[in-house]
Amino acid sequence: MNLLTKKIRKPSSYPARFERAGSGFNQAGRIFPQHTPRVENQVLTKNLVDGTFLRDLNSDSVAGDFMPTKMESASFENGVQSFKANDQFGGISKTGALNIVDHIYYARAYVKAPPGYNTIRFQVYSVSYGSAVVPITGTGDFQFASLTHKITGGTASLMIQDNAVTPSESFQITKAILIDLTAAFGVGKEPSKEECDIKFAEANGGPLVQPANPVWIEENTTNLIQSPLDLNAPAWAIEPYRPVCTGGYLDPFGSNRAWLIQDTKTNENSHLRQSVTIPNDSLPRTFSSFVKRHDVDVCGISVILLGGSTSVQAYARLNLTTGVIGEGDGMSVAEAGDGWYKVSCTLVNNGTGNITFMPRIFPAPDGGTGSVYVSMPQVEQKGYATNFVEGTRSTELYTLPTPAGLTPIQGSIRMWTYINSASKRQITSNWTKLLYIPRTSGGNGILIQHSASAANWQLQTFNDANTASSIAILDTVTPNGWHHFAAKWSATELKFYIDGVVVGTLANPNLPTGFANTIMLGCSSVGQPAYAWGSMIDEVHITNDSPTDSQMLDEYLTYPAVPYAATVALIRPRMRTVEQGIF
Repeated sequence: MNLLTKKIRKPSSYPARFERAGSGFNQAGRIFPQHTPRVENQVLTKNLVDGTFLRDLNSDSVAGDFMPTKMESASFENGVQSFKANDQFGGISKTGALNIVDHIYYARAYVKAPPGYNTIRFQVYSVSYGSAVVPITGTGDFQFASLTHKITGGTASLMIQDNAVTPSESFQITKAILIDLTAAFGVGKEPSKEECDIKFAEANGGPLVQPANPVWIEENTTNLIQSPLDLNAPAWAIEPYRPVCTGGYLDPFGSNRAWLIQDTKTNENSHLRQSVTIPNDSLPRTFSSFVKRHDVDVCGISVILLGGSTSVQAYARLNLTTGVIGEGDGMSVAEAGDGWYKVSCTLVNNGTGNITFMPRIFPAPDGGTGSVYVSMPQVEQKGYATNFVEGTRSTELYTLPTPAGLTPIQGSIRMWTYINSASKRQITSNWTKLLYIPRTSGGNGILIQHSASAANWQLQTFNDANTASSIAILDTVTPNGWHHFAAKWSATELKFYIDGVVVGTLANPNLPTGFANTIMLGCSSVGQPAYAWGSMIDEVHITNDSPTDSQMLDEYLTYPAVPYAATVALIRPRMRTVEQGIF
């Protein structure tokens, strides 16, 4: 892959090994979310094109499809028609275009207004049955706008309107599209607005926005389970509780590290267990393991803290066919592919003298006989599960050389990351770092992180005196999904973007006089586990230009948005290859 293009992953039917960040060796055992297309219906692209019944004319005029109301005479600017309202609510509209009750419609367009002009509305409007509105705040450039709307009665119009009492500026619109999704796909099968945004862009030449070569960056951890890859070892409990354990089966990552656990004795509830000795403290510990059906539909999973005056326990019955937890609580479960599930449970020691942490897996919890597959059990002294390690993993860090052309004068950095519960954790002093660029003199330069004390994402810059400029925004990002984070800076402005949208702006930020030689991803330095990101990063893109808001949005919707010149695209490193992931 060169610096300006992205290799599109071809789906694979098998999980691949992962090369650990900065380790220099291949390591199986990481859990990757499936990198399948966001919309499984491959007919979507065709239907989005064939289903179009409203278009602008050669991307230079919309006069053939929209009727003007309260508008001054139109003019052309750079080949695109320009409009100006002469009264409040003046605009252009396709009257009654949304006209089938209970149908869902999708509309999209690019709208341009002068910087700061904030009264333009891209909207679906109905007098009696509700509307959908996308406000436009002008930037001086074309901005992407889209919406979906269900018609509950009557008809509705697609409009671009100026709501100013006394309109003072003109606006432009191009590439306007309106599609009846219900007619194109059928009732109950309509794609979401996000799916339409992405797939329509793909239909017009943009590739899928799907990270293909992610790198995991995790903190240090120690697996407190002894002999996690040998379930016949002495560390595991012996009779009368011990089931029959046979090794050599395929685990979720294609290695022969799974075990068949058999309860061969009726009404004895044989189970796999290990007693892990812990201090009498008040810290959380987390058990996790992979399980898979063999010849029973339900297995039992229990974790107990005991030895003191008050024990703590969690128990659940897991359906190995559906992945649904029946009775019980305190357990979480995630699909891991090929019939495997990853179960995890966190218990906090209550300081009452408990000194044993005991996970147990029951192949046949109802008193009968049966067997299940088990692989890679783990116990960690933390409040969440990380990926499996047999012994101890050091804190990881992914570094890039700072490009020679990257300066505090002007620049941008964008990347995709997989947001999970670890990257969003709120634990005292755990400022999880997505990006860290030190300044030349040492210390903070630019960073993107999640707050340790609040549900906030933060973009911060620092001058040589370590005085910070900070944008902090509420963390509303849903975990367990890929998201696009970006920042751009100059002497006059700092901007923070998530999923292509500006989430924060700051004027005249504090900036250092120069950057250090190394850009750090996923942590701020080796040996700082509290700052480790705990998830994946991909498609890093660093430039020395100042992309517009619409370019940032386009990069989120279609990668790459614009083929940057080699002098602008300072670096797009190839991340370590993973053909297929498992979560």
